[in-house]
Amino acid sequence: EQATAEARASLEAASADAILPTGLDLLDRLLGGGLATGEVTELVGGPGSGKTQLCLLACAAQASAARGASALYLDMGGAFCAERVYRLLVARAPGLSRPACKARLEQRVRAMTATQLPEALSALDALDAQLCAASADAGVGTGAGADTSWLSALRLLVLDSAFSALVAERAADGDGAPAAAAQQARLQ
Repeated sequence: EQATAEARASLEAASADAILPTGLDLLDRLLGGGLATGEVTELVGGPGSGKTQLCLLACAAQASAARGASALYLDMGGAFCAERVYRLLVARAPGLSRPACKARLEQRVRAMTATQLPEALSALDALDAQLCAASADAGVGTGAGADTSWLSALRLLVLDSAFSALVAERAADGDGAPAAAAQQARLQ
């Protein structure tokens, strides 16, 4: 019986890590619990339709969860605002004090800025290398502390807004520029 209980607890923990809440209960129900890890979810809509707000809310949802995952927000359009994420976190976690909310935000959510596609691709390549190194270190037991634990808890990567950078680069290079097309293909 104890082995069955341990197996059930392990399965529940794995499934909790596989689905991430968006921060909107109705949307989470429509999505079968939230966003699936290991998959790409693309938000499409007109300007001001709430795409960025949903991304910020999903970051706050990761920070508010008791077994929260970490999140990386790669900002390509100048939309990331730590104060907004903090306010969303405070609203989502009424049982946490403001200092506790700030600490969780600092521990679980990181932001990077990239204004052009090559810069974003370079940041994603660096992240991939860090994840591989952290995974290898975890296998040998030589992890480097906080960064390794943050990387191992990384479940949400927000890329906001690659489309804006792509449009800007195509406009600068001329419509249909091969370099921008190759970067777009690599990003996908």
